[in-house]
Amino acid sequence: MNGFVFDIDHDNGAIVWDLVGLPKPDTIIQSTKNGHAHLLYALKKSSSKN
Repeated sequence: MNGFVFDIDHDNGAIVWDLVGLPKPDTIIQSTKNGHAHLLYALKKSSSKN
């Protein structure tokens, strides 16, 4: 696994990370229709499921 993706189904999805005190995501993808967003965090080292 090289990172985490969070699906935020909230009107302020693109800024919810800041509202709750999380680090800024590496990438933010936001819907212009409803404000929902995907927050992507890259890992410095990949991890395995094992």
